[in-house]
Amino acid sequence: MSLDRHLEALKYGFLLKKPVFLARVAGHYARMALSRRSPLRYVDFAVDYKCNLKCSHCFKSSLENNSTHPQLSIAGYREIARECLSLGVLHFSFQGGEITVYDKLEELLGAMYPGRVLMSLTTNGSFLDGRRIRNYRKWGVDLLNISLDSMDPLEHDTFRNMPGCHALALEGLRLARRSGMRVAVNTTVSRFNLYTRGFEGLVDFCMRERIILNLLLAVPAGSWAANMDALVTTEDMKYVRALVLSSPLIRQDSDSINIGYGCPALKEAVYITPFGDVLPCPFIHVSLGNLHEERLATIRERGLGYHFFERHARACLAAEDRSFISKYLSRTFGRNDLPMGFKEIFGEPSMALKEYILPAPSVAPGLDVRAALSEWHEKIRKGAAGLS
Repeated sequence: MSLDRHLEALKYGFLLKKPVFLARVAGHYARMALSRRSPLRYVDFAVDYKCNLKCSHCFKSSLENNSTHPQLSIAGYREIARECLSLGVLHFSFQGGEITVYDKLEELLGAMYPGRVLMSLTTNGSFLDGRRIRNYRKWGVDLLNISLDSMDPLEHDTFRNMPGCHALALEGLRLARRSGMRVAVNTTVSRFNLYTRGFEGLVDFCMRERIILNLLLAVPAGSWAANMDALVTTEDMKYVRALVLSSPLIRQDSDSINIGYGCPALKEAVYITPFGDVLPCPFIHVSLGNLHEERLATIRERGLGYHFFERHARACLAAEDRSFISKYLSRTFGRNDLPMGFKEIFGEPSMALKEYILPAPSVAPGLDVRAALSEWHEKIRKGAAGLS
């Protein structure tokens, strides 16, 4: 990761009101420097799948009613949080569904050791108002990730299937910033929107306002299961990487924070469903184990026994790696019993992994960032990319 990116990441994580967290961050980087191991740093909790929107790409219906386990209790979450802290986790993210409609949010956040971690909420912004934002800050939330897919209201509202939600998201973003809350924008990048004026306007907006822009690549899951037409191509990724390298404010959601470039699934981050299933990421709907039955460390070590999770893959497994999609993810297409078990999809782990070493940081070889951006913006203007 470049110095600019480290500084930008540290700015978002530099929380004077959380001195214990700052000490833990220092310890994290010290361990990285001394051992070059990639410790677990991020846990994404899907707390409840209730939502007010019906987004075109949503996967919640694939996961919300299929578990044989009960939803995690607040006491269960606290126990998981305690283990996460022992593993060195720095960041707890909470999402849904729509996290702001979860009726036990205050109790949950209070149970998650808020003074020791960075805490973020991922929201569509529909319900953000001054009172809620003040409460979130009081409860220990440090960052709001707000979903915004275009600066064209019609494009965004059509994708999210709710008229007016673009205006609500923008107003929520402005209210959050006015209150002093850190904000970032999450946007889904697909073949359907990558070259639109609405997406270009969103990039310009985030650069002008100095807002982190997280690019989430389209995946063939949920409502888009088996929809390979939505996925970015190798040629599209040249443009995406050029955007990412052009500013420390633009990030690809699947990138590693520890090494700068490479899929962090399972090595640095995990996704936990409301029922305790541990997934490598939100988009690989394969359970590596359940926290009602096993500890997170045991489940994670098992998953790291698969060669595709052992190292930081150069491409996002769920969005870019056509071989991984064809061989493994395709087995989840059309299923109504997700997440599926790891043995059914992956077979037995190939090795018992005790530790793993970070690869050397690198960037796309020979990429002239300015030239690539200039070339692709020219294609956008001429419509040569074939999408509008």
